[in-house]
Amino acid sequence: MQKQRGLTTLLVTTMILLISSVLSLASYKNVFYQIKRTQNEVLARQAHWLAEGGMECGLTTIFNSPNPENAHQPGFFPNGCTTGLGVDLVAVKDASTYELTSQYIDRAKATLKKSISILSSGKSGAIQTGSNMYAHSSLAIYNPEPGKFTGEGWQCVAVRYRDKYEPTASIANYGLLAKPDPSFDNKGKDCLASHKTMGTGIEALKEDFVHDPSMSPFEDFFGVSDQQHNQVRDDYFDVVITETTSPSGNDFEYSGMTNCSAAILEALTKGHEKIWVEGSCEVAGVDFENVAKESQRLDGVLILVHDGLFSLFPNNGDKSEKYNGLLFHYNVDYQYDFSDWEGSKAFDHLNHPSSVFGDKVDLASYYLHGSLNINGGVILDAKHYDISVQKFVSQNALLFDSFALTYNGSYFDKFEGGPVTVKWMQGTWHDF
Repeated sequence: MQKQRGLTTLLVTTMILLISSVLSLASYKNVFYQIKRTQNEVLARQAHWLAEGGMECGLTTIFNSPNPENAHQPGFFPNGCTTGLGVDLVAVKDASTYELTSQYIDRAKATLKKSISILSSGKSGAIQTGSNMYAHSSLAIYNPEPGKFTGEGWQCVAVRYRDKYEPTASIANYGLLAKPDPSFDNKGKDCLASHKTMGTGIEALKEDFVHDPSMSPFEDFFGVSDQQHNQVRDDYFDVVITETTSPSGNDFEYSGMTNCSAAILEALTKGHEKIWVEGSCEVAGVDFENVAKESQRLDGVLILVHDGLFSLFPNNGDKSEKYNGLLFHYNVDYQYDFSDWEGSKAFDHLNHPSSVFGDKVDLASYYLHGSLNINGGVILDAKHYDISVQKFVSQNALLFDSFALTYNGSYFDKFEGGPVTVKWMQGTWHDF
């Protein structure tokens, strides 16, 4: 009996130890699970924090950049925002909206996405003119400025004009045949029918030709008033080419409007992309061909002719002459005098009674004769103060022959000097 009690005690003790061991093992497994879970949570939080750091670094870069509209371009974000944190940082552009994605993938994964709006002060339009524009030439727009997206299509803008736009020949807005710039996504939609002019004369114009009496092209583009335009000339442009009666031998001086093209070419061959011409200028024939080739080599240039007459005589129909970039004509202090055309090729076409432009030549400060082909945009803002009426009067831009333009938003982004507004998109921003 005593031996049986001892055996029972031993069995009970063994069972208790066994149960304790099982419970202990289960407890250890739970502890190990909790440790592993905690480690995963820590890694997940670390990944989130790193992605958050990349996002904050990217946003700071955008807000502090002089060109935030280039956020979608490769190399925009510094290495400290990407490799320094081990994150991939990408901005995808959709019109004026940019979706910024910060992603960390290593021992854990975390992805953050935020949307911002980047709006420039400039007005829309492949052609923007404060000058009165009279066209005895066909106009072909192969890609207008896309404008706003409505869901059904785009509210495209081919021409924005302040006072008068009077065409007499054919107008063809061919719509969004291709991307106006590499980052643009047309969402599979074309210009709305209401914003796609195809026809002849002023009666054919649709809503892609926008009458905007409030526009001031120079101020809209550079964000600086007419009174401060010299500040833009001195601080923004690479080189200033000056018309003078007695050139000193400086590469960037010329005498007579027909000689300005040589000075422009000299500046372009030296790599200058932003050229301000002070005085009258005519670029014709082979000179225009060479300017166009240099604009292609430099991947877009900005040539602005200020306070003078401006005429272009491109060689007809030569596709190699496509000018890449922006052409800008800006008069504000120049007191118009028709006799200033004397000695130019334009004078031979404007100084006769049978001109198709009639009395419009009397205030003509811009003249196009020939087939002009541009990949970029054209901005005209020629005016002068008329004491007799005590207000600024718009000068005339005369177009003869043909004009083909492919809007390229990347050149507007490249050269637009006005302020850019960066805003958070409502509904996409919450606490990290």
